[in-house]
Amino acid sequence: MNIIKENHTFKVDESEKGMVLNMTKKQFVELTEIYNLPINFFLFIIGMSYSLANFHVFFNWRVVLFACVLSLIYIATNIHNNYHDFQNAKLVSYKEKSNIIGRENLNLSLVRQYMTFFFALAFILGAILVYFTDFPTLLLGSFGFFVAWKYSAGKFSIHSTPLAETLPAFMSGVSIPMITAHMASFNVKNTPFFEWRMFLVFLPAMLCVLIGLLCNNTCDLEEDIENGRKTLVYYIGKKVAVFLLNILYLVIFCLMIVNVLLGFLPFLAIFALLLAILPTLRALKIYQSLQSKKETYPLIMKSISIFLMSYALFYFLGVVF
Repeated sequence: MNIIKENHTFKVDESEKGMVLNMTKKQFVELTEIYNLPINFFLFIIGMSYSLANFHVFFNWRVVLFACVLSLIYIATNIHNNYHDFQNAKLVSYKEKSNIIGRENLNLSLVRQYMTFFFALAFILGAILVYFTDFPTLLLGSFGFFVAWKYSAGKFSIHSTPLAETLPAFMSGVSIPMITAHMASFNVKNTPFFEWRMFLVFLPAMLCVLIGLLCNNTCDLEEDIENGRKTLVYYIGKKVAVFLLNILYLVIFCLMIVNVLLGFLPFLAIFALLLAILPTLRALKIYQSLQSKKETYPLIMKSISIFLMSYALFYFLGVVF
């Protein structure tokens, strides 16, 4: 079975069916949600900046390999989520209008092939990374693979439980920069894989991811209920979820100040708060009265993206200068 790229179309020659199945670039981008991938690279910068600040090394080939593995897992997981959401959906309107597979009438066999390809490649590169590193990398990496697979698969999928927001947020906001810092400083002797100040420095990033997931599930609550998903928002309700989202923003701002006062972050990191505060206040003002996937969710995502980008940038600049 050959996968080729021709005239901006992904084609798979399925000889056993005697036909050619197509997926356009636009469909591929939406299926994989690859447009959100750059956010992960700011998490890498936060991890590398931590390594530079505390272990005096910033970058090596292991960081590049880890970035490749993570990118492949991210793409494979999004395909996997869309596939299982389509297969398990109880709501016909979700299958036909919301899910990319049903809306674009994508061939399930083709979707499975992409999913398998990206998971397999991530596994191979991940095994190479583990071979050249250590057991903690294997342990946390294996757990990451498990969360990625189990997020939407099986009878008790993670995205249908109260862990739908918190567990992925931890894996993204804490695990990614933590492993990145470990990869960057791997050749330095006696560097710890984990220390408490590391958790405090990475916690704002984790809370940003948590805000995004909480906002997403709040906006999708009715649709999730119809499809049998009972996330944290289902148990606490929309009003509490909106209140919690406000509190998380406040905690992030307080954490940044505490980290600077404790000397865990350079003073320049405060500028991340100054850049993010106005977009955050605007987004929250609208979000208080309207929780909409099309209207207010993008505003929340924009505010946390601005914070993560500026946090990574000013953390790095503060360490260097």
